[in-house]
Amino acid sequence: YRYCGLIVRDIRPIDSPLWLKRALVASGLRSISFVVDVTNYVMLETGHPVHAFDLTRLENFRIHVRKAKAGERFVLLDGQSITTEGFECLITDGDNPLALGGIMGGEGSGIEETTKDVLLEVATFNPILIRKTRKWHNLNTDASYRFERGVDPNNNPFVLGRLAHLIQKYAGGRVTTEVIDAYPHRIENKTVLLRRSRVESILGASYPSKAIIESLENLGIETEAIEDTEIFRCSIPTGRPDLEREIDLIEEVGRIQGYEQLPGTLPIVRAPDRGRTPYQVFRDDIHRLALSLGYNEIKPLSFTDPADFEPFGIDQSHPWKKEAVALVKPLSRDLSLLRPTLSFGLIKTLAFNFSRQCGDLKVYEIGKVFRRSESFEESEFFGFAHMGAENPEDYSDKRRVGFYAFKGVVEELIHHLSASSDALTFAAPDEGDLYNGFLYPTHSAVISFRGQRIGIIGLVKKHVLNHYDIKTDVYLGEINLNLLFGFIKGSSREWKSVQNLNYPSSRKDFSVLVPRGKEMGRVINGLKRIEYVESVKIIDIYKGKNIPEGFVSVTISLVLRSTESTITEAQMNGVLEKVRAFLIEEKLEIREL
Repeated sequence: YRYCGLIVRDIRPIDSPLWLKRALVASGLRSISFVVDVTNYVMLETGHPVHAFDLTRLENFRIHVRKAKAGERFVLLDGQSITTEGFECLITDGDNPLALGGIMGGEGSGIEETTKDVLLEVATFNPILIRKTRKWHNLNTDASYRFERGVDPNNNPFVLGRLAHLIQKYAGGRVTTEVIDAYPHRIENKTVLLRRSRVESILGASYPSKAIIESLENLGIETEAIEDTEIFRCSIPTGRPDLEREIDLIEEVGRIQGYEQLPGTLPIVRAPDRGRTPYQVFRDDIHRLALSLGYNEIKPLSFTDPADFEPFGIDQSHPWKKEAVALVKPLSRDLSLLRPTLSFGLIKTLAFNFSRQCGDLKVYEIGKVFRRSESFEESEFFGFAHMGAENPEDYSDKRRVGFYAFKGVVEELIHHLSASSDALTFAAPDEGDLYNGFLYPTHSAVISFRGQRIGIIGLVKKHVLNHYDIKTDVYLGEINLNLLFGFIKGSSREWKSVQNLNYPSSRKDFSVLVPRGKEMGRVINGLKRIEYVESVKIIDIYKGKNIPEGFVSVTISLVLRSTESTITEAQMNGVLEKVRAFLIEEKLEIREL
């Protein structure tokens, strides 16, 4: 990239002018000293970070821009001491570190109010390297923010001249050297071809060639028409890195000519119909089941923190720890591994909600886990967790979630997928089970289908909950969807995608008197078979005053929807008549409908 420098001597130690202080305060910065204030002002004015070194505090008067060595230590301007990892960019005076390139200067060369001789620096650094350094050392500065997003290296001399001009104008000083300019690999303007026919096709309007050329040249883009064609050769200045393709130039033409001038026509879009694969439909079915059971979908990152293993009782000898997949270029130190289980994200989500007074919650995720043995393994799992009340939507039901209720989720899943329930078995986990570190073996069950393990459910151990400040029981489960799909894809189940739900639903709640001991599963399944009934849910059970002896009042919620249109009043009345007839057939007394 590029490094420019200039020495200015005999600067008068003055207070910053009032206009300069006001400009900085209005931009959210504070006034420090004249030289520092000017560097900050030029950064705001040009968008290019600049820096100044106290020349009298340099020992060797030789500036080097180099890659840091691992283990180098120095103190930054804010007093923070850092140790380099070996990838950072360092600016040094001989062997003495002066600044962390693109981030912050060092304490040993900082500007003071009495500073008279300075070395002015205007540089351009690698944005990727700056971002990595900033994330690794957790150093967020105005300079790093701008360097990460890219600055124009060909603008360095102008910025340096502007900085020297302001210093000399207000505080005197004399330039004692020529501009020091290290620019080993010059970045040239990029050339992009722009077709007039493409401009008209995208914008839906016709522009003369002169209007297109003027629009672009007013933005500093040198544009010339290629002879005997309707194609323009455009030279993109290095200060516009956002302009990379023809479509970017078309956007600029439309913007300058005025979007309000474009005719209001709808584009013709033909989306290819590729359909859904059987596995995608299988996964959609599981999403629908989880949502119908009151679970909320979560979407955490697939990355995890190496520190996440310890709270879950996973030590260095555990296969998940030994087979963890490390990222070559992690986003940060706490996101440096690919997750070996969905449990980390599920528990963290519950903890986040519990800390915000949401102690009754069901969550699930369908996501991939990663492990490394002889090769990299990537599997998709269905992870689900439940804390607090068994039925969070029913405030009259104070029961806490229990093992058998949680086990019912797995049974309902297999039934929902039309798989053979006889092939589903539950067994106690072995002594060395991978989940024993955070699930109680006495309150867990290994899930097997057709004799092969596909997952596990269980009660989360107290030491995990205490670590995350969760003060209620949590049940957690994981099922390998790749294995489960392999078992049931050959069954008689016909995997077809359902029509998109383009029309709104309607909800109807009603209460019936039910004899104690009556099986409600038959009633619910019967209601589901009625046309337009999308889902059926029991939302309340009342036993008390005004209820006859031997009966309970059950409130049922129906969700009605049509895939062809919004449900009309006539259709709604028709559904309710069928519901009433079915309930009478089941010998149930209707209290409210």
